[in-house]
Amino acid sequence: PGSFHTVSEELLPCALMTLRGTFLVICVRFSNGTDTDWRTCDLSEKEAHVHGGCMMQAKRSQSGLTHPTAGAVPISANWCSAAFQMPKMAICFHGGARSFHHQLVYKTQKWNLVDGLGVDATVFLHLTRKDARGDVRPEFAGLMQETTTDQLSDAAVRLGVKPGHMKVIDGPNADLPQCPNYVAEYNARKSEQDGWEKTKEGLKDEHLNTMGYLLSLAGQLSHREGCMDLIRKEEANTKKQFDNVILSRADLTIYGPFKPYCMYNLSVPRRFQDWFFMVPRSLADDMFTKLHADFYECRKPLTLDVVVESYESSILAASQQDASLPVLVTRENHPDMPNNICEAFTNPERLPADPAPGELCGHLTFENNFNHPASLLKGNCAFLKPHEFNGNENDKSMPLCGLGGYSWNCMSGNRGGRVQCPRSAPIMCAEKSCDEGQDYCCDTNCGPHGGPRLCESA
Repeated sequence: PGSFHTVSEELLPCALMTLRGTFLVICVRFSNGTDTDWRTCDLSEKEAHVHGGCMMQAKRSQSGLTHPTAGAVPISANWCSAAFQMPKMAICFHGGARSFHHQLVYKTQKWNLVDGLGVDATVFLHLTRKDARGDVRPEFAGLMQETTTDQLSDAAVRLGVKPGHMKVIDGPNADLPQCPNYVAEYNARKSEQDGWEKTKEGLKDEHLNTMGYLLSLAGQLSHREGCMDLIRKEEANTKKQFDNVILSRADLTIYGPFKPYCMYNLSVPRRFQDWFFMVPRSLADDMFTKLHADFYECRKPLTLDVVVESYESSILAASQQDASLPVLVTRENHPDMPNNICEAFTNPERLPADPAPGELCGHLTFENNFNHPASLLKGNCAFLKPHEFNGNENDKSMPLCGLGGYSWNCMSGNRGGRVQCPRSAPIMCAEKSCDEGQDYCCDTNCGPHGGPRLCESA
């Protein structure tokens, strides 16, 4: 005790994570020469450190979702000992920003991917602020609200992205290559797009032949190549090459922690759909830059009736599908943004008694109470907090009404609308689908009621 080197040979990782109040503490077992003891650690807001024979990492909880501060050594880095060489990894989130600035999305990207892997990570962003959809069918064509530069900057800071590692384009679409051998196909797509926009309907797969579908491919290729360009510039500046590259859609929720890096064979390229790729750096240029060059240098058009996945077959074939990766595209909970991709959601190695993927998907992603910009979940709106109960015991579990008193029938009972929810159902929801459809719902999960009511004045 008091001198780390005198006990270093006796240190045995206890592999114990203890949740003490609002602190996550990792302890180690040590000997003072006669007795074996446990020592809790002084808690630091700034960094993981060694102190008095203890290794720890902690971060005081804030409201909502919490985690150690950026810059702290990830817990997962402690699991992979000196027997493993920590890889230097470039992680680039790319594409339409869409839900990227929602705190569910960027926080889980930080905690479950960047920190979860425990690598020497450099994070990059290559984003488009305005949304566009490659599928013109009405049931798929819903657009996310345009993201502001302030929202993106805030999320970037929380991910630890440096200014030179980020490129934001207004958009919504990437430029198309000007190739004489592509002109006939462009004209056919423009005609098909006009037909869809006039009639709002078409045959099952005709949307594949629209300009919107082509622009979607151009965006994917351009954003991936934009990531590679940022990565190459960083390598040129530092004169050091990354060991591995992750290219991930920006609107992915990482709904579970990635395993520590030493539990993956990082020499094997892996992916989840075409949303997420983790590949050796030595293969990244050939996989991503070559396909971009083939398209923009007029060698490989997207011909009619061909799906994007077929066009990308070279990069899909060069990497193994890993269904265990906990990633899912996260949209908002609207009828024109179908979340039927829940079929890709997994609960790996679950026991029969554990929740099935279908029971979890919505709650952990598109229906999640944090699937909104953080700025709209805070403010001075009274309904953001449950009421401070000040009545008889029978009123404790009922909403506070605008004209005073507590009731589940504030509107139908002419007591004014619900002002605050009770602690037993603390979240006021966005839709007025309760009290005979006249008032906002109070619940513990607002997924079925349009998500949480947002503080628009914040």
